[in-house]
Amino acid sequence: MAKRVIPVQFVDLATGQLTMEAIRYLNDLDNGASDSIRSVGTILAGVNQTQQAILDGTQPLADVIISGTGSVSGQLSSVSENVAVAATAAASGGALSAYVLPTYAYAAIVGAGTATTNSVSVFASGGTGPYTYAWAKKSGPGTITANSPTAASTDFSGVLISGAARSHIWACTVTDSLAATVAVDVSVYIESDSGL
Repeated sequence: MAKRVIPVQFVDLATGQLTMEAIRYLNDLDNGASDSIRSVGTILAGVNQTQQAILDGTQPLADVIISGTGSVSGQLSSVSENVAVAATAAASGGALSAYVLPTYAYAAIVGAGTATTNSVSVFASGGTGPYTYAWAKKSGPGTITANSPTAASTDFSGVLISGAARSHIWACTVTDSLAATVAVDVSVYIESDSGL
C-alpha cells in the first residue's frame, strides 16, 4: 500500500488524534476524489486503514509521523517522561535542603608545616537525586585547600609558619539532578603553636 500523506493541520498535536477532516480527506483518497488539499508533511504510512480504525482508536499512533518533529507517539512518550520526572520530584520529599556536621573544621600543629583538619560532611535531602557537591572558599586570608572539593565529605589543609593562624569560611553548594541548589557554610580554623 502506498504512503498516505495528509496535511499536518489534520493532526491534533495535543492528543495525537487525527481530526474528522483527516478522515474525510483519507476517504476522498480511497474513493479517488480530490478536494484540492495539498499534503504538507504528515505521513500515514503502510497500514491497512479504515475510517472506523481511526474513529475507534485502533489506528497505531506510531504510524503518524510529523515532519520535523518526529512521531506523535514519540511526542506523547516525551510528555509522559516529563510528567514522570515531575512526579518523582514531587514525591522525593519537597525542596532540596542540606546541613553539615560538624559545622567547623579545626587543626593545630606545633611549629611550621602542613596542618590537616578533621573531616566535615554535607547531608542533602529533598529535591531529585543524585546530588553533586562543590566546595569553595567564601572568605579568609591566605591559602587553605579543600582536599575533596567535589565530594560530600572533605577535610582542609594549609601550610603555616610557626605561630601563624588562618580562619576561613567555606561553602558547599549542593546541586540536584534538576539543577536546584542549596549551600551550607563551614568555619575552617588552622593554627600553629610556636612551641615556645
